[in-house]
Amino acid sequence: MDILMIASNYNIDGTGYHVYNLSKYLVERGHNIEIIVRGCARIDVYQVQTEIGLIHKIRYLPVYPFHLDFHKIFVEKYIAKIKKKFDIIHAHNSNFPYIENLEDEYVLTVHGTLFEHIKNRPIKDFHSLGLHTFSPVLIKHDRLLVKKAKKVIAVSYDVKNSIIHNYGRSDVTVVHNGVDSNFFKPNTASDFDFEYILYTGRHSPEKGLDDLIKSASSVIKEYPKIKYIITGSGPLTNYIKKLIDTLDLQENVILTGRVSLSQLLRYYQNASLYILPSLFEGLPTSLMEAMSCGLPNVSTIIPSIQELAIDGKTSILVPPKNARILADETINLIENSKLRKKLGKNSRKRVVTCFSWDKIGSKIENIYNKII
Repeated sequence: MDILMIASNYNIDGTGYHVYNLSKYLVERGHNIEIIVRGCARIDVYQVQTEIGLIHKIRYLPVYPFHLDFHKIFVEKYIAKIKKKFDIIHAHNSNFPYIENLEDEYVLTVHGTLFEHIKNRPIKDFHSLGLHTFSPVLIKHDRLLVKKAKKVIAVSYDVKNSIIHNYGRSDVTVVHNGVDSNFFKPNTASDFDFEYILYTGRHSPEKGLDDLIKSASSVIKEYPKIKYIITGSGPLTNYIKKLIDTLDLQENVILTGRVSLSQLLRYYQNASLYILPSLFEGLPTSLMEAMSCGLPNVSTIIPSIQELAIDGKTSILVPPKNARILADETINLIENSKLRKKLGKNSRKRVVTCFSWDKIGSKIENIYNKII
């Protein structure tokens, strides 16, 4: 089967990792994969041959909010030029332009509707302000992609409900995000000489990072030697740095920036505890990765996380936007090694049983076969 994936990126962050791991699974199953992603502003197209197939990086101009309109011109031009017939065209999320000659021919995986993303994103930076300002245009584009797709897949029941209620399409199939549980696995031998709590992911307003930092201040007062490691970057990175300085946490909170996949695994495998304080998620890949590595976690009670994490069994779930309760439950877990061990063991078991790529990839492959 010849399959074309269309996404904003591959092998970077949540959606990109999804595209990479799905493509890897399909290649191992004998399918041919090509991927269209955003390139740079200077070159129309350049190609990279990888272990998962040929990557086409198409010219992308970050001229917000017209970025998709410009990208559409170059993607349509390139698809017309290669004149290749694919058995399946699989697009991901709202980050690709609507292509006229793909009408009613593509599968669309929605990793989170823009409607919910904008509604749940506080305005704390210029990018968030732009999202809210141009929300009617962006949501209209999102709705068009959902309407025209041959088949719509949602990564959670929460996302499916948003598609039904906000975009008016009911024939949606839920296939959860997956994780490479053979790569993200526990390691009992620690190579860190200090104890730390971990967060991984983007620094954007809907992630609740300010609640994490405020809760860290309370935790560190009780346990002055404990560290927090925060990976990733994003529009709120400078704000987070200033908050760390204001609360005088420079000695205890480490911002790593973006890290390699091998370094990310090392952080997961050596952490004592994982925290995800999000206000909104499609279905968090980062939490899956942590759970797959056998990490106990404190996460927020939001619908998508509740599809993955089970309160008291794999995780401790707390209300969003509540730094005090987040701190209290973090301290409770620090002091209860027996509970941490139980949550970590159950987390690993749940991911392997329900969210490994062998199971998720098979479900998507079956959807392709039914379409063909």
